[in-house]
Amino acid sequence: MNRISSAVVFVALAFTATAATSTPYRSLGECLEVGIELASLPVSLPGQLALTPCPDCAPVLLSLDRDTGFYVGDHVVSMSLFRQYAQRDGREIRVCHDNNGRVTRVIVTGALDAADRNP
Repeated sequence: MNRISSAVVFVALAFTATAATSTPYRSLGECLEVGIELASLPVSLPGQLALTPCPDCAPVLLSLDRDTGFYVGDHVVSMSLFRQYAQRDGREIRVCHDNNGRVTRVIVTGALDAADRNP
């Protein structure tokens, strides 16, 4: 089992074990969802995203490359614009990967402001 699959299984088990309490993450198929305060984004690509599945868990390092897509809601954005939206209060991010454990996309919740949409 690769590291990403192990992390997903761990998160799913932890979520099941703590379902009675409020948890900072959810497993969404092949995506992990956490509050932005539990993630550390790289400054440039290629880079690593440090993701803490729960407050008491050790961070998981995930590799991002130039093929990783960055989204605000369902809009593709640059990494720098993604970082701006991710820093807003109350945002969560979803880190999605393929079957080989490669991060395919990182999504920040919320809607893209009209001024930031591509024409």
